[in-house]
Parts: sequence; structure tokens; C-alpha cells
Amino acid sequence: CNFPLEGLHPNAPTLAHASECVAELAGNTAYWNFLSDLFVQAPINTFFDMTKLSATAVRAGAQAQTFATCMDSGKYRTKIEKEYADAVAAGGDGTPFNLIITKSGATIAFPGAQPQANIEAAIEEALKN
Repeated sequence: CNFPLEGLHPNAPTLAHASECVAELAGNTAYWNFLSDLFVQAPINTFFDMTKLSATAVRAGAQAQTFATCMDSGKYRTKIEKEYADAVAAGGDGTPFNLIITKSGATIAFPGAQPQANIEAAIEEALKN
């Protein structure tokens, strides 16, 4: 799910759109490679150099022209906005934010970094219910 925190990272919505374009054009592995490359280039509290966006997408496996066409189209803006709104409605206000949705539709939210044991215990509890 996309959760671009524009207030913290002004280019986050554009980067989210770019990641969706890479996924469409080059597949799931390329999507994850693209995201990994973004975070290598711009670790926490550093802003990604947007002039390198196309080259980063190409390195992940997208073709430059089709990537540019996808970016220009804005086709994923509505999807990203909906995912953002859904995350906020579920209680998300930052990252990381994890959510367990049970078979009954109940939700268990995990804002912030949580120890693995806490997540495992919640999953076990959700499986019981």
C-alpha cells in the first residue's frame, strides 16, 4: 500500500507513482529493486535527487520512454490517494504502520516499529478469532 507522507517528503507522491509505473512496466521484482535503489540513494532524512528518477527506473528494468509516458499520464494518482486515505482511516499516521485484518474484518493496528514478538502474538491471537 502506498502511504506517501508529502509533509515530510515533498516528492513522496511522485516517487509512489514512479514505483507503480515501474511495477506495471517491468514487474514485481523490478518494483522492489526500484524501491531499494531509492532508499540506497536517499537514506532516512535525505531527499532523493529527482533528476535521477528515470535512470533509477531504467536500472530497475523499465524502458525510459514508456516510464516517461506512464509518469506523464498520472494514471496511478487516484490509486495512491485512495491507499493513503485507507491507511489514515485505519489509523495510520506515519511509517512503519502495519495492519492485520482478520477473517471477520476486524483490524489490529501496529503503529511505529514493533518487536517481532508483538507482531507474532497479535497474528496468533487473530488466528484464534
